[in-house]
Amino acid sequence: PERRSHTRIAVKSHVLLIYKNTLTISGNKAGKTIKTSKNFFVQVYPVTLPEEQQLKVVNWYSNHTVKYLDECKELDINSDRYLELLKLIAQAGAKYGQNCWLIQEKPDIKLNADSTDFILDFTFFDKVVEMFKEYGNLKYFCNSHFGGRKDGAKWNEAMYFGITIVKDKQLVEDYVPHTDPRLEGFIQSYYSQIEKHFREKGWLDICYQHIADEPDVTGTESQKSWSAVAAMVKKAAPGLKTIDASSEIVENQDVSVVILGQNIETLPAVPEGSERWMYTCTGPQGNYANRFIQLPLIKTRLLHWINFKYNECGYLHWGFNYWGHSKDPLHDVTPNTQWPGGDCYIIYPGKKKVYPSIRLCTMREGIRDYDLLRMVEAIDAEKAKEWCNSIILGPDKYNMDIKHFYDVRRQMLEFLSDKQ
Repeated sequence: PERRSHTRIAVKSHVLLIYKNTLTISGNKAGKTIKTSKNFFVQVYPVTLPEEQQLKVVNWYSNHTVKYLDECKELDINSDRYLELLKLIAQAGAKYGQNCWLIQEKPDIKLNADSTDFILDFTFFDKVVEMFKEYGNLKYFCNSHFGGRKDGAKWNEAMYFGITIVKDKQLVEDYVPHTDPRLEGFIQSYYSQIEKHFREKGWLDICYQHIADEPDVTGTESQKSWSAVAAMVKKAAPGLKTIDASSEIVENQDVSVVILGQNIETLPAVPEGSERWMYTCTGPQGNYANRFIQLPLIKTRLLHWINFKYNECGYLHWGFNYWGHSKDPLHDVTPNTQWPGGDCYIIYPGKKKVYPSIRLCTMREGIRDYDLLRMVEAIDAEKAKEWCNSIILGPDKYNMDIKHFYDVRRQMLEFLSDKQ
């Protein structure tokens, strides 16, 4: 549509701009050209959102499925060609509100000069981070996990951790429990080098350090092993902030990322100067908000109203482009009966291009709604809470009446317009 005209209308202390536009659609039917036009109006409020969004948003990218952007041709994930394709992922994330990236690549581990210890080579790792800074709106990043569960392990069992040691002047890799006496020595050497490098690059304040994904509930071996290893990392590199998604707050975790659920209402208040994030994944399901294709789109937008209600400054999801779980990611979006449609990815692969989903566009709207709520809060905290609570009634209870939603949003814009 072309902008035809606009009208200035004074309302109270501010001026609204109302643009009249015409949308014309033409086509061909049975050899005849058909055309229809429709006038519509856009009302613009004099409210300026902050240039930098306030919510930290991360969706994990899969480096192994980047090849889908080039017809699944074999791809060396340490090559410049890989970086060029990954750049497309970065640009898509930046355009739709992602400002934090889980860097899947790790520094190379090499022998030192006399082959008595290992040193870290950050050459390619730094290229990845700098690429995301240039093209992916990277304001924060997460350093990847080095632990997890052994194949076939139950979720509450102890985690294992990847280490590299020098034996007979050779690098030897192993996967060990948290009780292995070699683990702490590896962590001391590895993460002290990480911290030193990040400090030199000026990245320490924008980095979060993963340990192993989803430590389970208090008292389980899963959480005990996570907490023990996190303590080792904090001792080796006290400047790193530990972070991981979990069902509850975990000992030795600097930043808690708690799953959306009923217990979100009973968590202790976030201490001054600290932060807590929220995440969703294959769950929660039922009435909860999430990013699934089968959910009403309003629920995807409301994720970030929930962020505001429970005072969470970040949102995490595991699946940005995990296309490899499906033989045809454009059409088969439910490759696993345990994973609801769309859980694995929120963008689609094309030939050297990325297609955003409607859900990703809707998420971006929610991210900017979060900014509006924070702007209202800065002027009148009770008003912001009142408007948010009129839509987010509880962790899984929402007023999804679309007219009511836009009425509330309009009231927020009018309120902010009067305060400009």
